[in-house]
Amino acid sequence: HKVVTVVGFPNGYSPLEAKLVEIDYAASAGAREVDVVANTVLAKSGRWDDLSKEIRAIVARAREYGMGVKIIIETSVLKADEIGRAAKIVEDLGADYVKTNTGFGSRGVLPSDVVIIRYSITGRCGIKASGGIRTALDAALLLSLGASVIGTSHGIEIVEQARRLLSP
Repeated sequence: HKVVTVVGFPNGYSPLEAKLVEIDYAASAGAREVDVVANTVLAKSGRWDDLSKEIRAIVARAREYGMGVKIIIETSVLKADEIGRAAKIVEDLGADYVKTNTGFGSRGVLPSDVVIIRYSITGRCGIKASGGIRTALDAALLLSLGASVIGTSHGIEIVEQARRLLSP
């Protein structure tokens, strides 16, 4: 199994330099992938060039270590147009996944979040739907709408529910 950790968690407000040091530490501790919380204040403030600069540097640093990288855009605080624009930036700058939520925001992932992201990107990166996914039907819906990975703390229950739903 691959060791994955978070960076800039849970709010993403730490300075870029701190996030880069966190990536350095994660790599030295054996992580092979990082889930990095983007600074959503930049998106909410319309500072798209600054958000791009942050994500570009994060992806570059992770790649220096051969690490996978998911960028968490915290859809719970973004409007639809901001979700789409942030997702496109994440994809254009080479991250492996756009991740919807930390699970610490005001709400979990909505089906509409996944739809907005799917229609805003070309498919060069995946979508990790995360935050508030508690049932097999929730997971199935998000996967059918375009999520490629589900993030949940209810994985065992979801698998058990799916087995019950699919058994004759």
